[in-house]
Amino acid sequence: MADLPSHIASRIDSITSFLARPDSITDNTDYLSLSSISAPDAEKIRDALVNEPIFESSTARFTYDAEFQQIRITRANAVINTTAGWLQLQEQAWKKAGILPEVYENDITAFCGVEFRNFTGQIHSNTIKTPNYCMMPWTSTFPSIVVETGYTQPVTDLERDKELWKSATNGKTKVVILTKFSMTARKTIMGVVNFHRVNGKGGVGTCSKYVYTIPVHAFHDNEETYYII
Repeated sequence: MADLPSHIASRIDSITSFLARPDSITDNTDYLSLSSISAPDAEKIRDALVNEPIFESSTARFTYDAEFQQIRITRANAVINTTAGWLQLQEQAWKKAGILPEVYENDITAFCGVEFRNFTGQIHSNTIKTPNYCMMPWTSTFPSIVVETGYTQPVTDLERDKELWKSATNGKTKVVILTKFSMTARKTIMGVVNFHRVNGKGGVGTCSKYVYTIPVHAFHDNEETYYII
């Protein structure tokens, strides 16, 4: 980082310091936001992070929202990965039920932590987006189904993600699943799942909400176990 301007180096230091913190559901270590960052600076920060071992080892996800000049760093954990796990189980159920025939199964792939660029529209031409989980045809440039999940990440960010996928992918993204987790007064974790889909006119269809709780986790030999009911 010696060759980087000080204002960029300081942002990189903020990110690596954040990622160096021990992963903890209760200590809010899953989300970091940096604002007022130009697109060229965001590219330099992203390029520098490629050479940071802690970025790779922490399974961090990098997003740059060009519209709001905001870098968002998220870390996967047991809660954040819950919704993706559900979708993976649902995919298996589709295969068993014959809803997803083998001829289509080979044409569809699922990704975690993959960056997408080249969004449509001038406002998002420099946006870099790493969804929590997605499913897409091999021949497509954008995913058909996207999962975006947040715990300490504000709902505002998730809504911005939804608008990006719905408006800047040339209609390739058909469904966006948003899940917002939060800690309740009883120290359990509540999640609200929102399904957004494109309707016949190209707009966003009605969204359904499901609420569930995760009981307080138990500790066994320093290992955190989470149960979902």
